[in-house]
Amino acid sequence: MDPRLVRLEAASAPAGSVYEMAGGGALLLLVATAFGEWSDVGSGTFALDSVLAWVYLVVAGSLVGFSAYAWLLKVAPISLVVTHQYVNPLVAIVLGMAFLAERPSIWTLAGAGLIVGAVYVAIRSEFPRGARAARAARAARRGTPADQTA
Repeated sequence: MDPRLVRLEAASAPAGSVYEMAGGGALLLLVATAFGEWSDVGSGTFALDSVLAWVYLVVAGSLVGFSAYAWLLKVAPISLVVTHQYVNPLVAIVLGMAFLAERPSIWTLAGAGLIVGAVYVAIRSEFPRGARAARAARAARRGTPADQTA
């Protein structure tokens, strides 16, 4: 593949995310206007904790999250990258337990086990045992050219 195309694709990935998020935000504004939700906006809408939470979600959730996702798509197989979709609910459960004293039900724990199993299966199918051994052997052969000829 032409290296110039690879650089072009890598440069356009974050730009595409920006346009996607801006388009989604514009669509939500139109829908909110159509349903008359602007009447609910008042002085309490922009309380300090609400604004800080929004800023955190924009920075951590959107900018950092999408940048990390775009980078991962470049350096890892897609089947491995999409496992974050399975892991996010587990993170939510753990954070709820740690910070909000939530106690998960037996169904929640069963679902978490199912998620962990699905991620395990996805990762095992992407990297079968033979591929791991071959990759380890290649890593062991690395070194200087003099080391490889000796």
